[in-house]
Amino acid sequence: MDYNSGMALHKKNTVARFSELMKRADSSLQYAFSEFHNISDKAFLKDAGASANTSYSGGYDLAERVVFCFGNEAQIGYPPYYPIDIVKITPASNKFGTLEHRDILGTIMGLGLTRDRVGDIKIDKDANVAYFFALDTISDYIIDNISQIRKMSVTLEKVDSIPDELLNAYEEVTVQVSSERIDCFVSGITGRSRSQASVLIAEKNVLLNGITVTKNTAAVTPGSVIVIRKFGKYIYDRCTGTTRSNNLHVVLKKYS
Repeated sequence: MDYNSGMALHKKNTVARFSELMKRADSSLQYAFSEFHNISDKAFLKDAGASANTSYSGGYDLAERVVFCFGNEAQIGYPPYYPIDIVKITPASNKFGTLEHRDILGTIMGLGLTRDRVGDIKIDKDANVAYFFALDTISDYIIDNISQIRKMSVTLEKVDSIPDELLNAYEEVTVQVSSERIDCFVSGITGRSRSQASVLIAEKNVLLNGITVTKNTAAVTPGSVIVIRKFGKYIYDRCTGTTRSNNLHVVLKKYS
């Protein structure tokens, strides 16, 4: 299956799932929650016929993977409580290296689970501990069945929160862009030419405020969240001036 066919199938399945959950919430007058999705899947809510009674959370602000919630708080009578647990991973020793995202995810998937059961993974490199978000229906199973990641013996436990400094950790980077268009920002962030940036956009590797970018001319404004696959997540913070050639100096917050 090629990329476009795969995306078409993903959209069809996601729209069908969202429609099912919306109908369940309407008929039962109880909240209905999805599995974890990429935040870009919110673009499919309209196709599913979802009303304003839809929200989402990944366990923290700016999460890339989120659980969608369907239901009317005015009718149900209380706000939604998302079925998300936080699990902490602690190695018994640091002599076998550091925890890595791919190793953690690979070990979890090795239990026979699908990717939609797990949300974002956050790693504290300094302390060599990691945290991940998981559906509360599967978190105990993961904890009970993982004792080793790569060659590292590890312990897993549920925790109530993740340190704020880890969730909000970022570094400021300054790049030059010729205008506040998404292709210019992609070019500046990646160090590639505008034409190469356009290829990244055409291949649907760029998200702007959680929506997959389809036009090179999409406007980027202060506060916009840019995600470029394999390059990371950035927030456009401010413009600090212009160069002699009228390029803009822009400051971005790069999130780890």
